[in-house]
Amino acid sequence: MRRYLLAAVAVAAIATPAVARDGSFYVGGEAGVVFPRDSDADVIVDYTTTNSPVITGGPIPANTPAGPSDASFSDVISLDAKTGYSIGMFGGYDFGMFRVEGEVAWMHANLDDVRFDDAFIASLNTALNRPAGATPLPADPVVPGLPAPTSSDIDLDQAVGSLAFMLNGLLDFGDQDGLSFQGGFGVGWAKTKLIDEKDGSFAWQIILGTQYALSPNLDVGLRYKYFSTGSLDLSDSGGIAFAGNPNRLAVIPTGGETPVLVDQTTNAVAFADFESKVRMHSLLLTLTYN
Repeated sequence: MRRYLLAAVAVAAIATPAVARDGSFYVGGEAGVVFPRDSDADVIVDYTTTNSPVITGGPIPANTPAGPSDASFSDVISLDAKTGYSIGMFGGYDFGMFRVEGEVAWMHANLDDVRFDDAFIASLNTALNRPAGATPLPADPVVPGLPAPTSSDIDLDQAVGSLAFMLNGLLDFGDQDGLSFQGGFGVGWAKTKLIDEKDGSFAWQIILGTQYALSPNLDVGLRYKYFSTGSLDLSDSGGIAFAGNPNRLAVIPTGGETPVLVDQTTNAVAFADFESKVRMHSLLLTLTYN
């Protein structure tokens, strides 16, 4: 009889750590590094052209050429980000091979530099009558908070951040009393800030991880996440104005023979439109209490 009692005690001792996980609630925290993917922006430019006769009191000739039409440029601003950080809390219920958890996470990274497309710079300079080799544009930026656009990389003192509220479903594999693995998918909502603009959207993520049982109630682990928001509207609603240089034209009036000098000036208002997604890779250390 004593032999059977010892065996039963041994079995109970071995089973205890698993009971503390399967069929129980858990909470935990995570912290680590994030690697944001680059973000691109479109630019919409509204042109306004005015004509002024050089001869005082003379009418503007009816056949004076029109200025440039409004234009849009795709993916002309590229934002590169540095390695950032992520912190979060999660909690859920472990059904055995499957667990459901809620998560709140904050991801943040400083922007590294911005690059403007050469074709966009050349087109804008041409429309504003700014010759090649001259200062490309005035000091005003196309996007609030950014330096004057040129075709070269420019250092930034801005950031991208996202506060996410997620619901995750995970599958567990391996030995819960030792080394185990997990993988799953999460959906939710995120509030994202890029430079000075904010927007909220649907979000989703893929999770892969491993964890090791330090005790019947405490696990330490490592998680990888790929996080993505839905489409964000981070457009610059105010726009930035750029003044052009006058372009003197010799225009022959309709029905006339003598040219009339006309100063034609084109100004522009540029709107940056970051209608894109914020996507990040994360590598996180986790600590879980069952």
